[in-house]
Amino acid sequence: MSTFADGIDACTGSGSGGEYGFWFYKRDQAVKTDKDGERAVMGPSDITAREAWPALNGTPFANQIDDAVFSSSGFWFFKGNHAIKTDSSGNHVVKATNDVTSPGYWQGLAGTEFAQGIDAATESGPGGEYGFWFFRGAKAIKLDKHGESVEIGPTRITSDEAWPALAGTPLESGVDAALFSSSGFWFFKGNQAIKTDKSGRDIVRHGLISAAGNWPGLNVSADRRVAAR
Repeated sequence: MSTFADGIDACTGSGSGGEYGFWFYKRDQAVKTDKDGERAVMGPSDITAREAWPALNGTPFANQIDDAVFSSSGFWFFKGNHAIKTDSSGNHVVKATNDVTSPGYWQGLAGTEFAQGIDAATESGPGGEYGFWFFRGAKAIKLDKHGESVEIGPTRITSDEAWPALAGTPLESGVDAALFSSSGFWFFKGNQAIKTDKSGRDIVRHGLISAAGNWPGLNVSADRRVAAR
């Protein structure tokens, strides 16, 4: 049995800093944990299930997304060089599938290698109050909260202005997914998870995704299930 604890494709907070929990994605499945990551409170189910993101039904984002972020007005999903935005309920598409650098999307990525696709993304501050970070390979870039201009980078993930705490860890060469919580940043790679403080200079937690104090709620099956009716 494949579980979310074995590794994830993407993740995002539900509400500012995960106020209402956290969503995790693997292939065409999604699961929501409580805000402490201790237990699954919704799913696993198809990404397009009624309780998840029915708005993504019939789009390329119904399976194997690269990552997702929560903004104050909804959820963004990324796959390849495309992005889509739904409302906060996940029931309606706000911005249809389009090139990630299109006007009203993430124009700040234009002219960078991140325009070709990302590995991970996360808000900086609640709902992206201080901007958004994107990751590709061993590099990171930060855009302003509107996604229109570059504030930091592109730079190494481990540079002083990014996450120097990740230097010397397996995640210095790249991450699978990232998310912001009210107390810091989480990064995922394979079955490992690392949490840094908000400054990115100190590691707070490090170990298996399913370890106590990390995300034991992800020790649930990621094998295909029937969408809720």
